[in-house]
Amino acid sequence: SLMTTGKLCGFDPTQEYFAGVSADGRLKVWDVSQKKLHHQFTQSAHLQVNYTSMCWGPKDHPKGPIIALGTHVGDVFCWNVRQGTQMFHWKVEGPEHPVLDLCFSKNGSLFTCGESSFILQRDLASGKIIRKLKADKKVVSKIQLNTPESHLISAGRSFLKLWDLSSGEMVAKFSGHTNAVNGLELTWMDQYLFSSAFSQRIINLWSLREADGYEIVQTFSCPAAPSFISNFSESKTKRKTKRRRSQSGKNREVEVPASSFLLAVHGKRMSVWQFSLTMQQNTPLSPHTTIVMPKQDQDAEGIEILSACFQDASNVIIVRGNLVQPRFEKICFKNQSEMIKRIQLEGSCSGNLLTDSTAETSKPKEQSKEVNIVNDLDARLPARPRLDDTAVRTGDSISLEEKLEQLEATRKKTKTVLVSEETPITPSADSIGGVLLQALQSGDDQLLETCLTVDDITMIQRTVERLPSEYILPFLNTIIQKFQSKPNRASELIPWIQTIVMLHTSFLMTIPDLNATALSGLYQTVDARLNSYNKLLKLSGRLDLLLSQISYREVNYRENLHPVASLSIDDIPSDEDGSDMEDSESS
Repeated sequence: SLMTTGKLCGFDPTQEYFAGVSADGRLKVWDVSQKKLHHQFTQSAHLQVNYTSMCWGPKDHPKGPIIALGTHVGDVFCWNVRQGTQMFHWKVEGPEHPVLDLCFSKNGSLFTCGESSFILQRDLASGKIIRKLKADKKVVSKIQLNTPESHLISAGRSFLKLWDLSSGEMVAKFSGHTNAVNGLELTWMDQYLFSSAFSQRIINLWSLREADGYEIVQTFSCPAAPSFISNFSESKTKRKTKRRRSQSGKNREVEVPASSFLLAVHGKRMSVWQFSLTMQQNTPLSPHTTIVMPKQDQDAEGIEILSACFQDASNVIIVRGNLVQPRFEKICFKNQSEMIKRIQLEGSCSGNLLTDSTAETSKPKEQSKEVNIVNDLDARLPARPRLDDTAVRTGDSISLEEKLEQLEATRKKTKTVLVSEETPITPSADSIGGVLLQALQSGDDQLLETCLTVDDITMIQRTVERLPSEYILPFLNTIIQKFQSKPNRASELIPWIQTIVMLHTSFLMTIPDLNATALSGLYQTVDARLNSYNKLLKLSGRLDLLLSQISYREVNYRENLHPVASLSIDDIPSDEDGSDMEDSESS
């Protein structure tokens, strides 16, 4: 699926065409070399259609470039770009759910996935379901076929899964993203995989080789969460020696491309990396090249980098602006053998901020040809969901006072919506656990500090309880080191240390030479504090005694200032006097 910056758009495999879906449901296809609109596909009920995914067909398809679109109710459309005709329209069978991704197969079939547990494979000619693969419990957000089409990669809620299509069995499972995956890119002869996710700035590079244990090879740190990724591998190969990341530490010879390039689009910027196995490091790799929009477009709304693709090992093609009038540019990011650190684009796109209606009237007709395809969509598709935007009535029938009241009511409603959007959302144990696991895998200290800010003891216990055993000791050592470097963070870090020791005591006892780890330093710190405890306890007792004496003296001082009247012994009548008085009265 080609979703960039929240918009459906992308290049075809030959980079001859660029397609995008406008806000009103029109599919527009541009000729990249001529930078002109080639086709515009408009449904008879395009305002009711909400497209949720888009995918180009294989470059060697017998009918030429084809493009498929999935809708919010589960329908799938496919068009022939050169002929300008609709190839098929598959209507949803069973429960309606959005189609989140599509993937063409060279054998004449199409894989689809969405908010369902299953991945469907359909025959392009008949539309019949060939295969139904259960890949997740609730949702499958992304799918990707390898070049031989022997394996399929799927992205669910928490895991990436590698499937063997011949047997239908899962080969491997990868964990490292807490949010929905928005990018899957195979590289190096389909032996490695790039993956990115929404609201996460770390891009992972996985090894799909059984000899590597299906582990993370490298992580890439993006300045912001990427909305789109793409890669390019040089065709030439050379033999390299890679040290296997295992306890045995064996060396072996593997045949891989000389280097691979990765790009990530994030808003008004784009980052480019160059990577080879010899550059492997434990910390996330920072971008080698940053491409920035012109200064005039930095604060302009609706202007951003829409998509990009590699033309070769030194040049990229960038599409920026908006889908009404996109701007195509070829950018060289490499000067001979060195990457250019920063590239500032020139030429503002702010002048192209036109609505779809004004763009249709301002464009010359000879630049494009429109194809209207009529179907029965308007009779069965529900209207796509839209935001409730109450417009202020205008006209001569209402007074100026009523207009002002309506404007004030609209302003208050907008303010209420903004306040509700800013209400913080309490994270769950699943999300904190996923972020913690990603931070430990990538060595991202900033991401780890985000997890350590959690102070809810119940959430800490659930997170530590679900932590895999291979990450327990590294996590414990990291926290102890932070505690020793800054003892004033004890109230923040001690709950984590205590929970790890309590919940994973049996595992820690099985580790040989446990005292040689950071725990020995923790023992010394605790002993040093306990040695001074008795002295501090005695001092606390003396201070309590001293303060009690001071408070007692203050009470006596107040009583002396205001004495209480006392009685003397002479004032108290005796029993004898009382008896004499009784005798006199009786006489």
